[in-house]
Amino acid sequence: MKEDWADKYRFGDSDFRAARETEAELFAVAAAALLAAVLSALLGLAWFVTSIWFLPAVALVLISLAFVLAASMILSLIRCR
Repeated sequence: MKEDWADKYRFGDSDFRAARETEAELFAVAAAALLAAVLSALLGLAWFVTSIWFLPAVALVLISLAFVLAASMILSLIRCR
């Protein structure tokens, strides 16, 4: 009887640990997407102020990176459920 309880406890503990790790990964992806969006907004503002020719291209790359990271986060959420 004690072995069954111990097995269940270990299994539940590993599930909890896996859920915590998944949640941390999702927060990391969300933070990266938010950072990419903020950086692209700042680059857009810098381009508006300075008119440096390559800043819009960098901003577009960061915006696309933010969309890819957001899509990855959404797919991870769907996969976890």
